[in-house]
Amino acid sequence: MKKRVNKLIVAGVTLGIIFLVGVAPFYMKTQSYPIAIVEGNSMYPNLQNGDMVIFHGVADPNTIANGTIIVFVQSESGVSLLDTLTKPTVIHRVIGTVVQAGGTVYYQTKGDNNGLPDPQLTQANHVLGTPVTVIPKVGIFFIFIQSPQGLVASVGFITLLYLSSYESKAAESKKKEKLLSSLSRKVLQGGMSSDEFKKLEIAVNYPESSEEKNLVDLRPIIKKVKASGWNVKVPASVEGRSGTLHEFDLAIFSKYRPEQPVVAVDIDASDESQSNISIIGMFAKCFDTGALNPIVISTHEYDDNMKSIAESYNILTIDGAKPSQISNLLLGAVTAILEQNKALNQPEILQRAVKENILKKCLNFRKRREA
Repeated sequence: MKKRVNKLIVAGVTLGIIFLVGVAPFYMKTQSYPIAIVEGNSMYPNLQNGDMVIFHGVADPNTIANGTIIVFVQSESGVSLLDTLTKPTVIHRVIGTVVQAGGTVYYQTKGDNNGLPDPQLTQANHVLGTPVTVIPKVGIFFIFIQSPQGLVASVGFITLLYLSSYESKAAESKKKEKLLSSLSRKVLQGGMSSDEFKKLEIAVNYPESSEEKNLVDLRPIIKKVKASGWNVKVPASVEGRSGTLHEFDLAIFSKYRPEQPVVAVDIDASDESQSNISIIGMFAKCFDTGALNPIVISTHEYDDNMKSIAESYNILTIDGAKPSQISNLLLGAVTAILEQNKALNQPEILQRAVKENILKKCLNFRKRREA
């Protein structure tokens, strides 16, 4: 649910930005985006270096009164949109008007802090608008980015971001290789078939990702588990012995062993033909994290072979469940398992005794498989 909400937030912000970029020029009645950054102190103290100016279009650019501050471009191309993209934007005050014989209007402009007027006249059709709002110092960042130092810093930041992402993916790849190497030894020792290992390898390298499981209401389970004194995480990221971070849809922990799940739950929302990968993937995660009581619940039914594999891996399967039933079925299973393992949430002496008992059961289970 959290991932879905985050995606909706990102989508909303993105659409909002697109809307503002597209609508702002129409709303402010300008031919360009209605934001300009003050560079320099030619308009000090009214406008200062780094101020961001939001401006509005002028209804009739040929009738601007003296004393009006205008946003304009000084250029020679005559194409206003092109000039906006290629020429520097200037924010100065009109101090005079010149009308040529043909009727073309030009303005004499000057910075409030300058001793002399601007050397060039500004044609009326080069006026972008007049300021309506000034946001102090917000534009300093954009000025820095446009500078040589800012360009170097931007390239450096992007490079570091890329290298960090690359190193993170490389580290995750090494962890997966370590886990698969550990599991491959089970194949050599006869504890797993090569076909099972291939399916497991797919599950590790291409973990299931589905939004359907987010529709299951796990709040009743969370409430019941917490009231019983256990720790619960939904979803849960658990680091295995290999260093790989494994994701469970729900995990319950003892207060005394917060790193090892007493119960680990996966909701199998995969295609029915991929259910075997879900089972074997759960085994891989539990093998690495030491999760004691794995549960896989699915809306489709598992065949006898799949159930047999799950049983041999000590995985409880609940299949053929309707989406509306999943929460109640899980609550019943989890309640029963926690009742059987309640000593694990007791003081450390009892916990150690129970752990030794569990270890004996695991050894007996392994002997039965080898036999």
